[in-house]
Amino acid sequence: MKARESSTQQPRQRRGRLQLWAVVLILAGAVCALDFGQARADLMGDAMALYQQGKLSDAATKFDEVLKATPDSGDAQYFRGRAALTLGDAAKAKAMADAILGKDAANARALALRAEVAAKNGELDKATEDLTKALASGAENAEVQYSAGMVYGYKKDVSSAVAAWEKTLALDPRHAYGHYQLGLAYYQQKKVDKTMNHFETFLQIAPTSPEAAKVKQILASVAG
Repeated sequence: MKARESSTQQPRQRRGRLQLWAVVLILAGAVCALDFGQARADLMGDAMALYQQGKLSDAATKFDEVLKATPDSGDAQYFRGRAALTLGDAAKAKAMADAILGKDAANARALALRAEVAAKNGELDKATEDLTKALASGAENAEVQYSAGMVYGYKKDVSSAVAAWEKTLALDPRHAYGHYQLGLAYYQQKKVDKTMNHFETFLQIAPTSPEAAKVKQILASVAG
């Protein structure tokens, strides 16, 4: 009787050990996945911090690292394109916008970015078409409003550009390039107080940006 019980218990014990190891492996996999996800989040956070500080070349490198790990990251694609356009690489910006729109044809930020690229290239009809679509669903998005201001600027519609950049800052008061563009616009209009306010804020947010030296020169000229 005891021998029969022993022979019955052994398979049960083996099954129990196998089930335990299966649970251990599942938990280990879950921990690894969480660690990997956290690493990706940290990398994206680092990229965004550099972008917001105006360190655009460094930010672009970080966004590339994010996209190497997660090729379909819409945020990384968008801000990589945004950084590229500010640095003068319109082709890269369009490629990033097109990549997003290939997955989500109605993505407002990507449409607005592509509109800005088109306007920069003198393709104003294309810019208007994309911007109209972007504003239809993304009028309350700071990035969409910023690109709208840029498109209006290329069209020489200064009042609409200023209104769009003011809306940008209403939606995101720390949008560095919203402050930068308004500083330039008000400088051209000889509105000294507003020029100084926006440029000083820009330098506080993005002190190491490519435009910082130019902004400091303008501030020195209007302060004197």
